Amino acid sequence: MKTKLLIVLGIILLVAIIVTVTAMSSYQKTYNENCTATDGKVTGFLRCTLTHKDFGSPESAMRAKIQENLNKISHKYEIDTDELVTRPIQMTLQVATQKIPERTCHKITSLEEKYLPESLTTLMDDSLDDSFRGHADRDNDGFLDKYGTYVPLSDASYLLQKYSFEMESHTGKFGYPRQNDTEYAFECILEDDSHQYKLVLTFQTHYDSAGRLVFVNFTQNNNGDSILEGNNLTLFTGGFNQTIVFTNNLNHEIKINIENKTEFDPYSYNSQSMIVPAHKVWSYGFRSQLVDDVSLQFTALPDDLSGKITVKRYPACMTQDQVVSLYSQVGAYPSFPSYLPEGYSYECGLHNLNSFVHMSYWNDDLRLEFEDNRNDAMKREFFASGGITIDYYNNYILNDWTDDPTYDKYESAKIDDADHPYSRMLTIHGEPAILAKKYFYDDGMQKSYNELQIYLDGEILYRIKSGLAEEQIIKIAESLFGD
Repeated sequence: MKTKLLIVLGIILLVAIIVTVTAMSSYQKTYNENCTATDGKVTGFLRCTLTHKDFGSPESAMRAKIQENLNKISHKYEIDTDELVTRPIQMTLQVATQKIPERTCHKITSLEEKYLPESLTTLMDDSLDDSFRGHADRDNDGFLDKYGTYVPLSDASYLLQKYSFEMESHTGKFGYPRQNDTEYAFECILEDDSHQYKLVLTFQTHYDSAGRLVFVNFTQNNNGDSILEGNNLTLFTGGFNQTIVFTNNLNHEIKINIENKTEFDPYSYNSQSMIVPAHKVWSYGFRSQLVDDVSLQFTALPDDLSGKITVKRYPACMTQDQVVSLYSQVGAYPSFPSYLPEGYSYECGLHNLNSFVHMSYWNDDLRLEFEDNRNDAMKREFFASGGITIDYYNNYILNDWTDDPTYDKYESAKIDDADHPYSRMLTIHGEPAILAKKYFYDDGMQKSYNELQIYLDGEILYRIKSGLAEEQIIKIAESLFGD
């Protein structure tokens, strides 16, 4: 009986092993096909090594040359080049006011100049062109104002392996939510027959500070399968959440392709394709203004993962709910008054910066007098006619979510009070404030309106403008912070 049972169990175990091996073999075969389809090399079980792809040069020879340069850079500067390859690279150039030979890192010959990257020679020409410069240069420690452009990895890697740059790194917190990252700057003083130039190549942070970061994570599930977290995203170009951070948490390189079927342009330094090393990131951002929404598709090989990005234009005239929803993404939380004079209602919220929103309140008479509920609401005539605007400023966000240790709301109020000849200090709900009378002329007639500024902790300022009576403006202000 025991023998038969052992035989049955053995058969079951054997079948399970065969099924598992067959399934894994099939999965490995598909994985290998995806790997080789992207010019990769299978180096082990579910392991694929890809050659770093240049921004604008798909040829294998160019990719091999870049990898060769990267290997030299790694040895020369004692740095892991995986830290560099997916970053936006800015090249800046400054012309020296005088030649000081001992600081030169390399003297360029006329023959050598023919082989310099076009991005560098263009900057050299522009920096010497008076019509381009506009005669507005300032002397910065022996160098004139800098000129800059974003360059491909091929240009940067060629220069770094050829010349002896000085490397500096800066580690800090970037973007929102705040992320630890390191920027790398390489500096070299080049010299030709006529001039010296300070050349700097900066491998910038992955985490743009212009808006909230949105993360797409490539990782593994409990079964060890590659999965995608964040496969259907919505971004608002021009503000709020306009930067995607692709995070490769897998143990192998992946090649991300972004399919752009529209004429929409992302950042000038963005590539549509990037090989992201294991456990590294690549950021892809948008700043262009849109007329219509656009959709982009992205894929990641060799794992054959895909997702969709919808890029929207933020509303030109935001409702209160939109102000709350969108500004909260960057850590801004404007308040709305619970009291308004009879007949007034919220009209429009204008996005100026992620740290500033302009909100206007109208009545029926104002709607008859003014036609444009966006631009007219910023005019002095609108205020003088009884229009109400409430501006919210957040300097903590303006300063890249960094505290100003010198900020004091009481001192700020005193300083601003001294700058207004027709002002007085008061408190609104216990907070320091300034109420000032503003005068202007319209068709030869003097008009005026009141301006109330309220200073809060956290480097926040509210500014209310209206031609309404002071008592009404104070009542509106008090209602911002409680009944």
